[in-house]
Amino acid sequence: MVQIFRAEWEKIFGNRFMAAFLIWIYPVGTITMLGLTALAVLLSETGRTAVRLQPPTWIEQMMLTWSIVNSEIGRLFVVALAAQVFAAEYQHSMWKNLLPRRPRLHLFLNKFVVLGVIVLLAFVSMSLIAGVGSGLVVGLAGGQYGPAITPALLEDVLPVLANEALVAFLAALVATCYAALACVLTHSVVMATLSALLITVGEQIIPVILLWLGQLANNPDLSRATLIFPGYNLGNIAAWGRSGAGYQPPFLHSLGVEAPAAADSLLVVIVWLAILIGLAAWHFQRQDIAH
Repeated sequence: MVQIFRAEWEKIFGNRFMAAFLIWIYPVGTITMLGLTALAVLLSETGRTAVRLQPPTWIEQMMLTWSIVNSEIGRLFVVALAAQVFAAEYQHSMWKNLLPRRPRLHLFLNKFVVLGVIVLLAFVSMSLIAGVGSGLVVGLAGGQYGPAITPALLEDVLPVLANEALVAFLAALVATCYAALACVLTHSVVMATLSALLITVGEQIIPVILLWLGQLANNPDLSRATLIFPGYNLGNIAAWGRSGAGYQPPFLHSLGVEAPAAADSLLVVIVWLAILIGLAAWHFQRQDIAH
């Protein structure tokens, strides 16, 4: 498994165009934004004064990066990356050369593992760069960058950041599953990307559709079905980590529905991952692509 992990890793980063725009964009984009901010601080007395008067904290800056990667915009990049990775062998007719050497299922599941690790590393590096780089910008402005790091503060902050990383990792895997399933069905990078993007975005309007159907059928309880979808449960896990309370949209609150516990939402997401990966792997196993 180590060998095929390494081979997949090298293949992904060997595609420099894909790596630059779909992986390095997170840390490099953060460095670029910090550089532009630093330049503005150096050239503008007003900018330096504003930073000195209201300096950001490293907690705010690190949390901001996780809010970006855990948004739909952040997931769209993951979908595009996953579509490229899973469709590459179809596009270049490589499966017929790879399958005789390794078990088919190992090669397929290995892509999920490698993508998950790469995306998580990109996100973590983005967060660390934002936390450290913002301190340099504040220092250039002559401000105080805090709060001071103490064991008690880390005890409070690290679980929140770890929860954000968990949500990002799970969301990346869900987006990868959409792209992988679309790839094995269409064998096309473009179609897989479009399909996965539509599913990812479409999942966010499911509550609206359920609410509308509930009104048409005079059965508002249909909105409760929102609780079974991964999008809601990822948001619920994130909400528990950030505020200590679950995610309860107004239409669920009006029905008297309490937000599930974070552990329950985690279980729902894991079940979805198992179903989606299982479907993609089952279809992949049945395909005659070795000739």
